Amino acid sequence: MNSERRSAPPTQDDDDRARAMLRAQMCRLLIAERQIVERFLGATLGANPYWDILLDLYLAEYERRLVYQSCLAPSAPPAKAHRQSARLSKLGAVERALDEADHRRMNVTLSPDTRQALDMIMDLLAPTWLTGQT
Repeated sequence: MNSERRSAPPTQDDDDRARAMLRAQMCRLLIAERQIVERFLGATLGANPYWDILLDLYLAEYERRLVYQSCLAPSAPPAKAHRQSARLSKLGAVERALDEADHRRMNVTLSPDTRQALDMIMDLLAPTWLTGQT
């Protein structure tokens, strides 16, 4: 009798979880990169507010967090966050909906097309960052 235990072969769910974890990690790295660039080059040279918003919304999906419109630009006045979210919505990058619990708040999520594009970006970046080769 063989007492050695064998693990079950990986399933599609395991592959999906691993891919999701890698995508979230890639997004965290990009967010950290953005913060470092802004720290050393300043907000004028290092700023890309729309990209920052898309990265935050992307990571929020993996962390199962709701993002309110007023939280999109935490270091700026709420009116700026509202304008940015309206612009991204008009471009089809995000979707906005009234919060069901509090109609004073607006929830912001990625549009399905933007989510798919960000998935592809993270998938293409991962091998480069993991191996250091382009």
